[in-house]
Amino acid sequence: MIKRQTTLTGSTIYSHFRHLCPYHTWLLFNVGIQEEPLSPSDRLLIDMGISHEQEALVYFQKEYGDECVIISGKEGLSAENNIQFRFEQTLGAMEAGKSVIYHGVLKAEKNLVEGLDNIPQLLKGLRGETDFLFKIENNGDRGFDGYHYEVGDAKSSRSSKFCQQMQVTFYSWLLETAQGVRPQCGRILTRPLGVEKQPIPFREELFLVGDYIWTFKNFIEEEFAEILKKKEKDFFFHITGACESCSFYDYCMDRAASSNDLSLLPDIRKIQKRQLNKTGIHDIDTLAKAEDDIFKEAAKATGVTFDGLKKLKLQAQSTVTIQPIPRGVFASPREACLAITEYELDLPEDKDSTTSIDFSDSSLAHVYFDMESDPYLNVEYIFGIMVDEPANKGMRKKGKAEFFIAKDLSPKAEFTAFQSFLRRMDKIRKKYGEVGYIIFHYAHYEPTHLLKLAEKYEERAAGLIDKVDYLNRRMVDLYKLIKKTYYLPVPSYSIKDVAPCIKMLMKNLGRNGGHEWKKIQTLDELRKELNKSRWPEKEIKESVDEVRQTIDSFDLADEAMIFDASAAMSIVWFNLFLQHKKRVWMKLIQIYNEDDLIATRALVDWLLFMQKGAKKRNK
Repeated sequence: MIKRQTTLTGSTIYSHFRHLCPYHTWLLFNVGIQEEPLSPSDRLLIDMGISHEQEALVYFQKEYGDECVIISGKEGLSAENNIQFRFEQTLGAMEAGKSVIYHGVLKAEKNLVEGLDNIPQLLKGLRGETDFLFKIENNGDRGFDGYHYEVGDAKSSRSSKFCQQMQVTFYSWLLETAQGVRPQCGRILTRPLGVEKQPIPFREELFLVGDYIWTFKNFIEEEFAEILKKKEKDFFFHITGACESCSFYDYCMDRAASSNDLSLLPDIRKIQKRQLNKTGIHDIDTLAKAEDDIFKEAAKATGVTFDGLKKLKLQAQSTVTIQPIPRGVFASPREACLAITEYELDLPEDKDSTTSIDFSDSSLAHVYFDMESDPYLNVEYIFGIMVDEPANKGMRKKGKAEFFIAKDLSPKAEFTAFQSFLRRMDKIRKKYGEVGYIIFHYAHYEPTHLLKLAEKYEERAAGLIDKVDYLNRRMVDLYKLIKKTYYLPVPSYSIKDVAPCIKMLMKNLGRNGGHEWKKIQTLDELRKELNKSRWPEKEIKESVDEVRQTIDSFDLADEAMIFDASAAMSIVWFNLFLQHKKRVWMKLIQIYNEDDLIATRALVDWLLFMQKGAKKRNK
């Protein structure tokens, strides 16, 4: 079933200012959203939001007793009549001077919309459902007799965001008509780290409604009407990584794919695409063949350079030819690695013996490293490594995945896992020497968050920061290394795209390489995976039943959704592990983390393969 927006609500205001994409808003009202079962990761976020809101409600009920009222609907009424019923209940609670009103409904009064010049007809029924309305005492000359109300919304984010403030501003605008005075402040009840353990389970962030009301009114009176008047073909659209959270992501991807749109290229900026479009370049094939004169014309805009457009052309050529193209900055991956690590080490005098890292040195042990974390609970819950030892004739003996796990949310559990990981790294350092090993990771997360953990637990163990600092000096970021050496035919330089791309490139050469994530699709495949790990038959049956029950509770139409190999799903598994204490959820996390480690190894192997080719060419 497709749900099309028919009026402006708080959620559509939030959505518009979250994405800041006029095309997104047009799609809401003209195409609509296909109603489908929520993914487990979406369900987790919604459940967290509901939990945070309920914790706030419980606090207000304890604080204010009967002065905290809940506005609810009435059985037997239609949806529209229930809105009217709840609106009247809300007005009644406000007139009665209740201290806190939960789930109040506000509607646009006739005199409000008549005062707007360009308001579209469909906005005549605009309305909003607030989380909280708070009674504010005044001098008796505003609102009700000695008081008025201000809007509060509970959001499970760490701090308030612009889109949340605009949503509360919309509610405040509606509230103004109900009480005859504009609220001075809006309130966002956020969920900073650790606040759920405090007596007040939220942080109240205030902002001045007056600072936002004119932006809101400009949207209502001008921008919104213009958006609705446009035809779909008139919208400039540009897909970025941020678009993945949009409900129309698949719709826009289909549109982009059908036209081979420039936004399918990784790292292309919106201003670059606009300028290329103005010169007649709308698709990747045309960009791959473009002449320098076109780039000179497109580079006249501020923020667009000729060199930047030439790089995009090379990226387009890689995409069209399905071939890696050298970036030309370094003669080989080895030279790039030496330059990157030498620059980043910035060594103090007492570490003169440490040099830049040559990843092609066959005498070095390889450590592949990946961490998984829950940003909502602020815990690093698994540290995974694989160690490949140097062997004869430049070969390496492949190691198995090793995991160091935080089994609950306590600082003790996280610190224990962190310490176990560090002890293992101490053994590696002792076995292979100070500079006898390399730690490979992908992107900045691992070194950054290891240091944060060291700072967090510095008082628990002496020398943590120095120890982590040394590990960071033995690290090679494969993301940086690839971005300095080759253009690849990928939609993004995420490891999830790069590793399968390398698999395809090597297959085209008749060789093995690259990696694709393990795809458990069914409960039957899960059973086989657990059996392969030699779990007891009784536990296998209990684990499969546990996952089946979770699929039912999440109302998933396809059981494969519970096995989706992604960082978001890993967080869901960790939360299920915490709730149910069944090790099948941690096993799924380990399978996913091991896949990340194998993909990291595959990237190193490919870069070594490309290094050999570069070495032959340079002879």
